[in-house]
Amino acid sequence: MALKVLQKNWQFQVVYRQGKKIICKHAIVFYHRCHLEGENPRFGFVASKRVGSAVKRNRAKRILKEAFRQISKELEHQNFWIVAVAKASIGDATYQETLMDLRERLAAGGLLKDEA
Repeated sequence: MALKVLQKNWQFQVVYRQGKKIICKHAIVFYHRCHLEGENPRFGFVASKRVGSAVKRNRAKRILKEAFRQISKELEHQNFWIVAVAKASIGDATYQETLMDLRERLAAGGLLKDEA
């Protein structure tokens, strides 16, 4: 399933300014609950030059994108706009480590459905 993405700068700015953030080991996740009816979750992925070369930045965004593709089915509410900003430590991380860390932190932040 393909993710819907944030494409415009103003969308990222809304998430950064009006949203909340969760700090994970390999990423910082900003999220904002969009009040549009029927809005599916939209995602943005950012990797600055601190992450490394273009190859490392693209790998970081691919890892985050795949992790959120898996996590998107578990979101408590489907009308979130989410921006994931990669940290430099993601260069040494595996996909599984990143996925587990994101899932754990998002669940602790109340963004994921309870599995109980």
